[in-house]
Amino acid sequence: SGLGLVPRRVAGHGDIWTRRFRDAEMVARIERDHRPYHQALAERLAATRARYGMAVLLDLHSMPPLGAPGLVPRLVIGDRHGTTAATRFVRRIEVEARGAGIAVTRNAPYAGGYIVERHGDPRRGIHAVQLELDRSLYLDAALEAQGPGFAATVLLVRRILAALATEALGQPATLAAE
Repeated sequence: SGLGLVPRRVAGHGDIWTRRFRDAEMVARIERDHRPYHQALAERLAATRARYGMAVLLDLHSMPPLGAPGLVPRLVIGDRHGTTAATRFVRRIEVEARGAGIAVTRNAPYAGGYIVERHGDPRRGIHAVQLELDRSLYLDAALEAQGPGFAATVLLVRRILAALATEALGQPATLAAE
């Protein structure tokens, strides 16, 4: 679909690149960007787990509107069908979203991608959840600039982060976004 390791198109806008990449270019990008990024992320998660006894990764994404607000989910939680995070973390996200009046679902149409699959390992104390936010929650009608719901969406994400930290640590925590 053109949405793999190096996306080649953007929905509604077409192709991103004017030519196909050569194999050597792809290998270089993987070695220079992809592998170091995931190595650094794995190291941060391991350090967090060592310090706190567990780590929670929230992988935020922006999804296109799935349909009419109120009729379809506007927030999709992906935990690879329960394999990348303990259910208690998913439930905390659901509670925060529903408390904000946001329709939420799990794993459909997005079950979580490469990042949560690669890094989530609840048995080892590393929980990873993908969160897809409907762009119409925070963008204008053209989906190009901040919309009237931007501040409320920022607040929702902050509440989700705080809820996850509380669930992980058993107490309210000071959060640092990185």
